[in-house]
Amino acid sequence: MPRFALLVAAVAIAACDNTPSAPAAAPAAPSFAREPGESRGPEGTPDGEHQRTPFARVVNNPCPPVPEAVAVEGFTQFSSHFKFYDGGNTSRHHIVSQAKGVGAVTGAKYTFHELVRQTGDYPYATQIYDTDLTIRWHVISQGNLGNFFATTHQRVVCSATGCRVEPISFETDCKG
Repeated sequence: MPRFALLVAAVAIAACDNTPSAPAAAPAAPSFAREPGESRGPEGTPDGEHQRTPFARVVNNPCPPVPEAVAVEGFTQFSSHFKFYDGGNTSRHHIVSQAKGVGAVTGAKYTFHELVRQTGDYPYATQIYDTDLTIRWHVISQGNLGNFFATTHQRVVCSATGCRVEPISFETDCKG
């Protein structure tokens, strides 16, 4: 199961590390088929993985009056659900990141929230993992500075030769 978690995390991080920007090609995809002799119960049996991991990183608040980098620390909660069917599997992944930090320029306190939702289908015959990915990103000042909100929606398709990201929509807004 960790191979699923690694791909989803890699795609999500590549798509939204620091301030969101135009998506770039992701690394090559692992196989999502069951390993020879692997048994997870009869077809249609769900499988899943859940992890909570601490993190520290720098996010950006590009909103006026003072655009700045924000060093945040918090945790990421990862949850995945797979349902195997005759000839493939479907998957749902949810990643929720919550953190607090301090602005490098103003010293203002911030909260950071990120929500990643991904659904996918993997037919064994084609070995193509076709997903729909939505990422919501919030950098919120605990004072009177501007707050940054971004949402990106994209299709991510992975095959044996690698992954490609097809942007569907990208919206940003400064509020406050």
